[in-house]
Amino acid sequence: MRSALRFACRLSVRCSFPLGLLGLLGACGGSISVPTGDAAIGADAADAADGGGGCGGKAGLACPADQWCAYAEGTCLNPDEAGTCRKREALPCVAPQPGDEVCGCDGKTYQSTCVATSAGMSVARAGACETVPKICGGLTGASCGATEYCDWGALPNVCGGDDSTGTCKARPAACVPSDGIYCGCDGKVYESTCAAALAGQGTRKNGPC
Repeated sequence: MRSALRFACRLSVRCSFPLGLLGLLGACGGSISVPTGDAAIGADAADAADGGGGCGGKAGLACPADQWCAYAEGTCLNPDEAGTCRKREALPCVAPQPGDEVCGCDGKTYQSTCVATSAGMSVARAGACETVPKICGGLTGASCGATEYCDWGALPNVCGGDDSTGTCKARPAACVPSDGIYCGCDGKVYESTCAAALAGQGTRKNGPC
């Protein structure tokens, strides 16, 4: 349980070492108020009502029903990223101007960051939504859909073995025959990166596994 220490004085000295509780009592003339019992419970309840708790991330923590999980702009699509619980409330947003549009983490376009926040939605990026990339891999091992594969980016790579993230992309319908040799993320050899993607696999490197 968190309990906020409320000091009834200001320390006007600089210390080159941490002060213990007794030192703080002496500096403040013994005036330190620590909520206990019902008062402490009330303080914790007030903190929860105001939001500020952690949410999302690897632990997948949820916010109370009257709050939403706010992420820093551009981080909500990362399954490993944590956010902060914030109260649901309508904000006094100014009239949006052309170019203020943002893409929300729900894939919908909002007239401005303020409008998105007022709706309880974090911003994935500036500008109207087109196709918001779906992240795969990471510490949580997020996977792609049955008709997608995880693209890990430039070759060579470790297919997320270092807890890095990739982007889910649609599997190709067909591939042009090739005599290349590519190592897929499943440890199998494919004739092309397209062939690996067709099988639902990203490509680790150009060459045998």
